[in-house]
Amino acid sequence: MISEKYITKFEKEILLQQKIEHSKDAFIENTTKAWVTFATLGLINSLLLGNIFSITPLLFFMLISISLLAQNKNTKVADKLFDRFEFVQAAQEYLQLVEKGNKDGYICMQLGDSYFNMYNTKEAEIWYAEAVKSKQDAETYYRYAQMLKSNGKYKESNDQMKVFAAMSS
Repeated sequence: MISEKYITKFEKEILLQQKIEHSKDAFIENTTKAWVTFATLGLINSLLLGNIFSITPLLFFMLISISLLAQNKNTKVADKLFDRFEFVQAAQEYLQLVEKGNKDGYICMQLGDSYFNMYNTKEAEIWYAEAVKSKQDAETYYRYAQMLKSNGKYKESNDQMKVFAAMSS
């Protein structure tokens, strides 16, 4: 029988891990909000001073910050499941986002990676194909090539390996 001392120690470790995850999420969200606030204040200042040339970069940073904040909130649950290696549940969450119309390169890549980790080569291939329609890192092209090869699509696999090789060198 496990003693109470070890159960308590285990529970404390879980609580500590949850606090760390919450702190990371809060830091990302607060940093993004700070950038949005900074850009908004800069935009207001530029409009009041009539300096049209300093507005463009501020608008750019503000739009990027808002989109990052929205993506973090939309994918937060699925990303946590993915980070805990719960790929079946993560894929279900990402699929729900796609059904709601939130289909972007990041979500498609995460779906591809989820199915890759579940050894579902057919689904991984489908989602990697969607993901590489937007700019991705070299590893995504490599995994896509591997899924194509696993599914007997050797020419397409070689084409993706060429893209991967070009990005890696």
